[in-house]
Parts: sequence; C-alpha cells; structure tokens
Amino acid sequence: MDLKGKHALVTGTGRRVGRALSEALIKEGVRLSAHYHTSKKEVLELQHWAKTLGGEVLPIQADLCNVSSLKRAVKRSTTRFGPLHILINSAS
Repeated sequence: MDLKGKHALVTGTGRRVGRALSEALIKEGVRLSAHYHTSKKEVLELQHWAKTLGGEVLPIQADLCNVSSLKRAVKRSTTRFGPLHILINSAS
C-alpha cells in the first residue's frame, strides 16, 4: 500500500509505541499530525528528524480527556493537511 502523501494523526507520538509508529509512517512519506499531552520536547525532536528526511510533522498539544481540546486538535490537523486517512490511538 502506498502511503506517500497520506495524512495520519497519531496520539501519544512522543514516546514508546506511538513514537515508533510515527517514525515508520514518516519514512513512508506520510504527513503526520503528532499529538502529545506533555511530551513537547520529544515531538519537536521528531519534527526536526522528519525535516531531515523531507517529511512534514505538525505537533499538536491536546488533553484527550477534554472534548473541546480534542476537537481543536482535529480541526488544526485537518486544516493543515486535509482529511485524515489514518488514525492511530496510542496515547497512554
């Protein structure tokens, strides 16, 4: 399956499984909306790494327990990259 140019939103992007999945998607050419709650530093590092590969990462801070925060995150994501093709819920 060709993922190049697709848009993915991954929750919990900063660490562990979310980070590994995000890196794999970036390597496939996916435009990534990278959600984090408290892992800003890690997501900014991921964004920098992606740029070295020609990838696009949009860091998005949100509290997934707060519906309005979640709605803002999705709106920001789709405004930047268009409709979602992939959603991975990996926040712990």
